[in-house]
Amino acid sequence: MDVKKARSLVYELLGVFFSGASVKHSKQPNTVKSQPPLVTLTTVSVQRPLNPPQKVIDGITVSYYPTRMSLQIDLYTKGAPVQQRPGFITPAENTALSDLVEFANFVASDFTVNWCHQRDVSLTLSGEAHDTSELINDASYQFRATMEMVMNFTQKAVGYTAILDPSSIKRPTPPPTPGGDDPEPLPDPIIPDTDPDEAEGVYVEPVFTPSASGGGSEELAKETIGYFTSAEITPKEE
Repeated sequence: MDVKKARSLVYELLGVFFSGASVKHSKQPNTVKSQPPLVTLTTVSVQRPLNPPQKVIDGITVSYYPTRMSLQIDLYTKGAPVQQRPGFITPAENTALSDLVEFANFVASDFTVNWCHQRDVSLTLSGEAHDTSELINDASYQFRATMEMVMNFTQKAVGYTAILDPSSIKRPTPPPTPGGDDPEPLPDPIIPDTDPDEAEGVYVEPVFTPSASGGGSEELAKETIGYFTSAEITPKEE
């Protein structure tokens, strides 16, 4: 899983909870102005180790980067109307902080824990939720609350130049059954403590996709280095 995929998972989870609000990535240019309530997702930073664990699959080096991605969730809302006696008009109640704390409860729920297990990620709250209404400079919104969250996942770097897609790691297909349909690839198991990359018959079929910023190339992706799987040692007497 890469950063783009991990961020899209958080975006998906926000959409599940805030089904009655607009959910967007922050600082998106040329988008239609959203009506409140609005939830924005900002990627703050990505932290990875310098020397990740590695293994060799089908003669190809694969690095496994434990990745910690810090995120910021902002909720913009007009609040809730305050009921007063007839004839009285009062400002709306600031519900931004309360509403965002409800999302924090959802993140800690059994539903979200199971959702994370199915996708091999983890989500934790990294700090407090804050009322940041004073930072709003837009008449469309009256109230704002902010909280930070951390997603942990593993990113694979495949190949000599580490730019092959993780999908390059293939699992074998089962043999066809007599009279049955064509075999389909085996699904990745969701058994705890089981590494699908260590399954019998796993192989590498190079797949490369250039980044949106033009990073990498087919020439780089095809770079390889020699390797050996055994060696004969002959003792030599001095």
